Amino acid sequence: MIHNSFFSRVTKRLCWYWRSYILFFFSLLNVVSYAQTVNESQQLIITVAAGIDNDKIDRVFNEPFMLEQLTFCSDVFLEKDEFFYLVDLQEGMLVHAAAIKKALSYLIKKNIFREIGLSINQGVNGKWLHFELKGAWTFRQVKVSGVLWGKDSYRHYYLLDPGDLFDEDKHNHAVKKIKEVLRNEGYFNNTVTSSFIYDHDRKAITVNLTIKKGNRFRIEIVDLAVQTEDDTIDDYSFLKDRLYKKFLRRLTHHHYEKEMLNQQAQVITDYLTRKGFLSTIISLKEQVDTSKQRVHINWTISIQHKRRFIFFGNYFFSQRQLLHTILQFGRSVGLLPAAILSEEIVRLYHEKGFWDVVIELQEEEDRCFFLIKEGKRGTLTTVEIHGAHHVAPAYLIKHCFRRLVKNKYIDTEITKQCLDNLIALYNKQGFLSSAVIDHDFVATETPGTYQLVVTIDEGLKCYITDIQIDSFPELLDRGPFRAWHKHKKLLLFDTARIQEQQQWLLQHFRQLGFVYVTVTPDIKTDEQNNVSVIWHIDHVTDKVCFGKTIVLGTNTLPFAYIMRELAYQQGQVWNQEKLKQSFLRLKGLDIFESIQLYPSRTQKLEKEKPLVLKLHNDDRFEIKTRAGLALQNIQNYQTFGGVTYKVGGSFLVKNPSNVGDQLRLDLDFAASHREIDGSYRRPWLWNIPLRTMVKGYSIKYDYPIGSDPNIYTAIQNGFLVNLERRSLHADSSINIGIEWMETAIRDTARADCLARAINFEPQLLNKMIPFFFCEPAIVLDYLDHNLNPTSGMFLVFSLKGMLPLQPKHFDSYFVKLLFEQSFFVPLRSLVLAFRFRFGHIFHQRFCAIMPIERFYLGGSHSLRGYEADMAPPLGLCIDDSGKKEFVPRGGKTMVNANCEIRFPLIKRLGGVIFQDIGLLSSDNFADFNPENVLAATGFGFRLHTPLGPLRFDIGWKWRRKKPVERAAAWFLTFGQSF
Repeated sequence: MIHNSFFSRVTKRLCWYWRSYILFFFSLLNVVSYAQTVNESQQLIITVAAGIDNDKIDRVFNEPFMLEQLTFCSDVFLEKDEFFYLVDLQEGMLVHAAAIKKALSYLIKKNIFREIGLSINQGVNGKWLHFELKGAWTFRQVKVSGVLWGKDSYRHYYLLDPGDLFDEDKHNHAVKKIKEVLRNEGYFNNTVTSSFIYDHDRKAITVNLTIKKGNRFRIEIVDLAVQTEDDTIDDYSFLKDRLYKKFLRRLTHHHYEKEMLNQQAQVITDYLTRKGFLSTIISLKEQVDTSKQRVHINWTISIQHKRRFIFFGNYFFSQRQLLHTILQFGRSVGLLPAAILSEEIVRLYHEKGFWDVVIELQEEEDRCFFLIKEGKRGTLTTVEIHGAHHVAPAYLIKHCFRRLVKNKYIDTEITKQCLDNLIALYNKQGFLSSAVIDHDFVATETPGTYQLVVTIDEGLKCYITDIQIDSFPELLDRGPFRAWHKHKKLLLFDTARIQEQQQWLLQHFRQLGFVYVTVTPDIKTDEQNNVSVIWHIDHVTDKVCFGKTIVLGTNTLPFAYIMRELAYQQGQVWNQEKLKQSFLRLKGLDIFESIQLYPSRTQKLEKEKPLVLKLHNDDRFEIKTRAGLALQNIQNYQTFGGVTYKVGGSFLVKNPSNVGDQLRLDLDFAASHREIDGSYRRPWLWNIPLRTMVKGYSIKYDYPIGSDPNIYTAIQNGFLVNLERRSLHADSSINIGIEWMETAIRDTARADCLARAINFEPQLLNKMIPFFFCEPAIVLDYLDHNLNPTSGMFLVFSLKGMLPLQPKHFDSYFVKLLFEQSFFVPLRSLVLAFRFRFGHIFHQRFCAIMPIERFYLGGSHSLRGYEADMAPPLGLCIDDSGKKEFVPRGGKTMVNANCEIRFPLIKRLGGVIFQDIGLLSSDNFADFNPENVLAATGFGFRLHTPLGPLRFDIGWKWRRKKPVERAAAWFLTFGQSF
């Protein structure tokens, strides 16, 4: 047994050694195999500046291969998600050379790499690809310090844009240019130093420019030297003294400024030209004394020839105008015969109707006299048109020659414009071959008066008898083709109609994704002058889709968060509106200083069009201050009862959590108003596209009245959570929170009187009541323009529920409904605007509703015949002296309708005629009867400015219920009424 056991142990030990030897042998084979694989690896280096070598890539990747593993390394920050998104290569896929070229092209467009290395290793089931990315330093931003004003103007000279590869030569050139600008402004002792902040992870450079202007130099001495080659000029010394006293003496002790000196040199040149010195050269030599901070300027004026032109007898044209006419010949004017110059002046007079002008010449050694006898200017009496058969001559004169007839005098330029208008009118009427055969001013029996006789060849009237759209005949039933195709009526040929059809076809096909579509008309005319139009549509074989989006440079916001804000996805049909929507989404984050989103330039027609997104991060911390004067209602609720100060500020922290969020604190104070608002906003709620905002606020404002400080003080303190979902035309949101509301009356002696006046329960006064509220809202916006809409509709629907959190105040609950809809209808140059509003508060007792939650009418946005909030029903308050004062009470039900006709007047000025109707009820529709309907009629003006229309409206009441009421009210504010 012992022998067998020993033998068994030996056998097992030998088997273990043998197995280990075999495993070691195979491991050695794997190492050798791996070494051979490494030796067989290929290296491909792409220098970004040289571009992609297509031939070399075709040689390396001459056959498709299976991608077993894909890795990368980069010395500049690049997210893994973004890398795999750009290269678009996945393990297990069959890779061709074209895929490698495409991946490299996207990496190059990223514009942060100077060199891309590609290693290809043979694996077990395919090949391993490894990208080695070597980054280049990019420019992030430039910060200017050392100056309080004009930072943006100096920053403008820095030619690098954020995201560009940093170029030291461009940087040095910018510094040199800024120093030069400072010298030209008079700061000769300026210093401009630059320092760099390097972000080694992202290889981004922030440039800090420190500008020290120093003191501004003054001009201490101005010397003048006049040089001439003509020794016969006897007024040399007089001319020098004249130039110095008239132009240069004022420069002494003036701050140095290069632009001012150049302007002065031009003024001197013009002056010498009028004096007959036609060839003048001015040079300046500056001597700078840096110790005394003074500049000594030597002016040298070289005069080569003198020939003075003197005009007598001219009344219609000034001396300057006539001299400018002959000086158009340039410096050679001094060598030209005076007769040629005289002919040019005669031509100038003839163009203005002076056909009897006579010019006599007298020449001396250095002077030339033009004795002008202008004569009487030709007066136009009538216009006569010959050859007009299809259009009444009176109609042509009224619409084409109105300016000439109104001018009453003959004018060649105006006549040409009128003739062009005549041909344009005939072309619009379908006479494509019309032409003006002759036009002449014929003298009448009265001397000096003329009649314009125009002879026109109308030609034949052209009608469109046939319209065809190659390969798309079904489009004849749509758009501008529908009316013709349905009735088959003859259409007058009009170039405007052809352009309209072309634009509609282009827009139609581009909306379908055919970006490269071309639409060309083939116009044929037969013997009867009938026209057939055949539309040829090209490049509609393949739709263009959105390609990849290349985010230039490196951005702190993660790549995934940027991509989720885009309204399009790769592979979707191209839609220009989605680009606009994507831009607005990124802009709505309010964390970028600039955003650029545009298609990448390609030399060939691609089915997938890549896009380039360039984002420039704004400063993370920002402080805004504001101050000014505000108009408020103080005395008798007049629109401009008083002026109050208004100060405030905002503190913003942009992208604090690097998710596109924002932290904001707003403070605003006025004499009767105080608001503190702090909020935190995120663009997404986890992975749900809901814009989320958490907000805390404290609002206090006084409701003014007569000579007393106010009626009551409204206080709102609370916090809320806002969830909002935005789309192209619809926004939906919901507010959920808790709010403490108080209606306070400071004058305790008059508390009961004021409470009765506004119909509010006295026991609720000066009580801070907490409410839980929920307010969903929907907004539909189909307007063509937000500030000044001309077409479309706008709808708002909200439902606000307020539930008291204390049982003793449970009677104060309410549900507030508001509906508003506006329509805008364009009628040629007019715009018809309509708005309807309805609101109702679901509550049993009106007196338990907080005054600030009630509905009010009156003011610039509702009933414009009534002052703000002063539409009945009103409350009556009598003070201790017996004085009666009416105060707004509001209502629980509100109906309001507005109608406007908006029309243009002159340039940017427009006019409005409006009709407003409204009704307030505080007792469940009991007040809804014809006697309680309120109405106001009036007019207004709109001055369109870059900030929006400046609006003035005045409205008159239809009837006054109280003798103390004013018959009208007027308003001045910004923005349309609705």
